[in-house]
Order: sequence, then structure tokens, then C-alpha cells
Amino acid sequence: PPAPIAVAPPEPKGTEDYRDYGINPVVDPAKDRLSTFAIDVDTASYSISRRKIMEGSLPPFSAVRAEEFLNYFDYAYPAPSKGPFAVHFAAAPSPFAKGRHLVRIGVQGKTIPASERKPIHLVYLVDTSGSMHAPDKIGLAKQSLKLLTSSLQKGDTVALCTYAGSVREVLAPTGIENKEKIMAAIEDLSASGSTAMSSGIELAYK
Repeated sequence: PPAPIAVAPPEPKGTEDYRDYGINPVVDPAKDRLSTFAIDVDTASYSISRRKIMEGSLPPFSAVRAEEFLNYFDYAYPAPSKGPFAVHFAAAPSPFAKGRHLVRIGVQGKTIPASERKPIHLVYLVDTSGSMHAPDKIGLAKQSLKLLTSSLQKGDTVALCTYAGSVREVLAPTGIENKEKIMAAIEDLSASGSTAMSSGIELAYK
């Protein structure tokens, strides 16, 4: 009989997936002069695109988001002299459309010195599903959490939860004076299984 054809197992739930939300339409200020905006600090698009390029491929079209590229860099805006934030404006003729201008609006919040920061209670909720099984995924997440933990100070606490096929409390709230215990819990993380994100968020809140 002919040899059976090998069929690749289905990818675990939670693998990379991106959505193109399109471009917001132009709003005529003569008809609607009011505008609001979110304090959007997402930077993931730049990191994803850089990783894809470093691996020798182009990033998915839907993964490229201009606002997240802009957010990635530190523009060293001056801190506010008073109040919680300062707004910085810059404008220049557009190199893309004659007769138009590009306007950049930067918001810089007040910087709180580390000595004045109030104690914080952090809950690390980590995706440990199979789609995270790579050095630049679960490995990078662990490295980042260790870096964050190293920056904490007396009075701060850390808890650690994971979600994959099920959710699990890995570490109950632990004071930073037990940093070695926190670091060991982070180091012990590994990725496998499917994804159950909503219940993971519920556990993290609890």
C-alpha cells in the first residue's frame, strides 16, 4: 500500500493574527470641529515589523500601523512646567501633497521621580499557549518581566498568572524583598497548549 501522507497538526490557538482596520475617513472641520484622541502608547507594530525584517521577510500588511511606529521612539519632549502634562506642536509642508502640511502633536506627562513613586502591586498575566513557544516569544516575555522586576523597589509586590489550555496562579502576591522567588517563578514559565484568555484575565483581576 502507498505510504500514508503526513498531515501537519493544526496550529495551536493563539498564533499570530493581524487585522487591517483601514484608514479613518477625513472629517471636515467646518462640519465637525470637535475631536478627541486616546493616549495611545502601543508600540508593538514596530517591534513585530523589525522582527520579521530581521528574520528575512516582510511583515504582514495588517501588522504595520503607523501610529505604533511613531509611538515607539522617545522624542525627549520637555516635561510640563506646571500641571499634569504639556502639549508640543510642530508643523511642516507635506512632502507628499503640495499645498498641505503635516502637523505633529506630542503629549508629555509629568515625570514622577522614583523616590516619590507610591508602592505598586503588579500582576503579570502571561500567555503560555503553544503559539508562544519560541525564544523571541516566551523567552522575550520572561526576559522583559525580569527586567521590570529588577526595577521595583521596597513596598512593591508581584503576582504571576498564566493562561493556556487552563489558567493558573503561579505566584501569589509576593513582596519585592523576595525578589529571588519572583525571578524563579518567571524563569520556570514554559509554553504549550491552547489558549483561554478571558478566564486568565478574570484570575488576574482576582
